[in-house]
Amino acid sequence: GAPVIAACALGICFMLVFLVVTPSLTARLAGLQPPRIPTAGQDLAVSDAIDLHVEEKARRAQEIYSGILTGLTCGIVPALLLLAVTGAGEPGTAAGALLGSGSLGAGFAQALCITVAVSVTLHASRQGHPRAIWPQMIIAATAAMSSCLCAAAAWFRLDSPTPYAGLWVMSAIAVVTIIVMVTAAVFASRFAALEPTAVVWLERAESLAIAASLPLALHLAGVFSLIRGLG
Repeated sequence: GAPVIAACALGICFMLVFLVVTPSLTARLAGLQPPRIPTAGQDLAVSDAIDLHVEEKARRAQEIYSGILTGLTCGIVPALLLLAVTGAGEPGTAAGALLGSGSLGAGFAQALCITVAVSVTLHASRQGHPRAIWPQMIIAATAAMSSCLCAAAAWFRLDSPTPYAGLWVMSAIAVVTIIVMVTAAVFASRFAALEPTAVVWLERAESLAIAASLPLALHLAGVFSLIRGLG
C-alpha cells in the first residue's frame, strides 16, 4: 500500500544520501585529518606535524566504512525490492498502473531505482578496496533489477486489454538496463584509465542522479499530492 511505498522511497533516498557522505564521516570518526597547509603569514611549523598513528587510524576508518556499507546494503536492498513489487500502482487501468493515485506509480518507482543504480555505480567506481566496492555493487545490481521488476509488476497489475504507452517505455528502459548489466564487464575496465576531466563529469552525473532521487522519493511518498490538496 501507500505507506509501504512511502517508507521504502524515503528510506532509499535517505540511505543514498548517507552513502555519499559516509567517506568523509568515517574519516572524522577515525580521527584522520588532511595535511595542513599554512596560510599567508602563518608559521610553517604547522605543516611539519606528523601523525604517528595514521596507519592505525586509516585501518580503523576502513573498518568503520565497511561496517556502514554493510548496514546500508542490508537496509536498501530489501527496500528496493519491496518498492519494485508494491509500487506498480493500483490495478484496473493502465494509467493507474503507470502513475497510480496519490503516492503510487510504477514509472516513478522505476525512475528512482535507475537513479540509485547510476549514482551508486559511479560512486563505487572511485573506490579502491573490495570491501567498499562489493556492497555498493550489490546495491547497484539490486537497483537495476528492481527497475526491471517495476515494469514487470506494472504489466501484471494491468487489467485493461490495451496497454498504456508509458508501459512500453518502461519495458524499453528495462530491456536497456538488462543489456547494460550483461555487457558491463566488457567496458568496466575502461573506467580505470579515465582522464581527470572525464572523472569530473562522472562526479557531476553522480550528483545529478542523487539530486533527481529526492523529488522522485517525495512524489512516491505523496508529499506533492499533499501539497496540492492543501491548495
